[in-house]
Amino acid sequence: MKDFRGRQRGQGVAEFAIAAPIALVLLVGIIEAGLLMFGVGTASFAVGESARVGAEAGNANDADSQIINAIRNTALGSETIVNVQEIDIQHLIEDPTTGKLSVDSTGCGGGGCVNKYDNLGNPLLSPEPWPSTSRNVSNGSSDFLGISIKYLYRWKSGTLLSATPLQLTATYDVRLEPQTY
Repeated sequence: MKDFRGRQRGQGVAEFAIAAPIALVLLVGIIEAGLLMFGVGTASFAVGESARVGAEAGNANDADSQIINAIRNTALGSETIVNVQEIDIQHLIEDPTTGKLSVDSTGCGGGGCVNKYDNLGNPLLSPEPWPSTSRNVSNGSSDFLGISIKYLYRWKSGTLLSATPLQLTATYDVRLEPQTY
């Protein structure tokens, strides 16, 4: 009678050698997807919170810095999962027939009404095309404000899943709150 125990042990090692890399890639993929979803959710929360702060700040002198501080005070400000590349504060105009909002690309001196900032709140354009003091906050006709956060997700697994980082954007639109009634 022959002894098959040696062959069975060898078969288990061969099966493990085939299955282990597949299981490892799946595990890394699940972790990577979870981190990406956390980054997207955090950016979505940060842009919504900053839009709320911007609507309340209205045309205050420091409205833009309040918006940027709101972003930096969320988990997005720690920059561990995603890296904020640019924060845009936009004047939006409403189409009277459809009600859709779009960025005012012709106003503010013809160059568009978008204030651009880096992740620390430093202006990327000087002078700012849409100063916060020029925002309309009157009852019934106040301006629409759009916030966009452009951020970068770098894969934590290196080149295992993808070598190129993802460039993503989170946006939120809101009407400015009237300061007086």
